[in-house]
Amino acid sequence: LKSYIFVPARAPEPKITQLLIFGATVLRVQGTYEQAFDLCGEACRKYGWYNRSSGINPFLVEGKKTAGLEIAEQMGNNIPDWVVVSVGDGCTIGGIGKGLQEMKHLGLLERVPRLLGVQAEGARPITDAFISGQPLVPCSTNTLADSIAVGTPRNWRRALKQVRDSNGEMIAVSDEE
Repeated sequence: LKSYIFVPARAPEPKITQLLIFGATVLRVQGTYEQAFDLCGEACRKYGWYNRSSGINPFLVEGKKTAGLEIAEQMGNNIPDWVVVSVGDGCTIGGIGKGLQEMKHLGLLERVPRLLGVQAEGARPITDAFISGQPLVPCSTNTLADSIAVGTPRNWRRALKQVRDSNGEMIAVSDEE
C-alpha cells in the first residue's frame, strides 16, 4: 500500500530510516508532533486517504489490546500485580487495559493487574490530568523520549479510564530515569 507518513522534522533518523525502508513517503513537517498530526488529518480529508493515526483510529486501540490479551493468556492465574506502560498518546495503555478487562469479563482472569502509566517529566499532560482530576491541558514537550513526547494526546480519556478502572497510577520520570 502506498503510505504517506507525517513526522516533525526533529523525528530521530532511525525512525525515519525505518519508514523509508518499508517504502513510505515521509513528509517532514516543520513543527511539533501535534502539528504533523493536524496536517496529516487535513491531507486525509483533502485527498480521501485512510487515516491510521493512533489518536482517532479505533483499530489501533484494538491492536494494542493484543498486548493485554497476551499478558493474560501467558500469565493466567500468575498475573502480575502491576503492568507498567510508557505513555505518550494514551493508545497503548488504553488498549492494554481494555484487553485485560475483557479477559476478566470472559472469566479468563480472576483479577486485572493495576496499570502504571509512565510519562516523561517533559511531556506529562496525562499524568497531570490524573493527579488533578481535571480535564487534560495540552503542553509543550521537552524530553529525549521521542516516542512518548506528546503534548496533546488524543487518547487521554481512554488512558485515564483504564488506569483508574485498574486502581492504577500515573507517574512522570526524568529523562535520566
